Amino acid sequence: MMRAPDTDRRLSNLVHYGTVENADYAKARVRVRIGPNVTAWIPWSTSRAGGDRSWHPPEIGEQVVLVAPGGDLNQACVIGAVYQEQHPAPASKATVSRMEWEDGAWMEYDRETHGYSLNVPSSGKITLRCGASTLEIGNEGIVLKAPRIDLNP
Repeated sequence: MMRAPDTDRRLSNLVHYGTVENADYAKARVRVRIGPNVTAWIPWSTSRAGGDRSWHPPEIGEQVVLVAPGGDLNQACVIGAVYQEQHPAPASKATVSRMEWEDGAWMEYDRETHGYSLNVPSSGKITLRCGASTLEIGNEGIVLKAPRIDLNP
């Protein structure tokens, strides 16, 4: 049984690996290079996009996976990224959730040890806010601002 050329083309375009070529972060769209071709501006998926939202956009040069409904690359969406030799996985333990940033910052939770770690470069700071209270941790020290502070209540 022979398939029509259009059906073959659509089937071969359902899923692709590609590399982010351009990004328009204001519109949450990217163009992805697949071999010699570059897609139109397409969206990327996120973990939440309703009342609760997340933002962690793909970067130029990042290897991604595209899904194209009906094989139409104009309707494609980036559904995730793929580790590569120059950007390997940041952890190798099933109980660890870890995120790393290019400037050296990272956060990690290990459910086996119940340990949460946050690392920020010395030029940065950590700010925690809850209502009128603020805790700021930086290389120069710790600043706590609150309407009331109770020690050993």
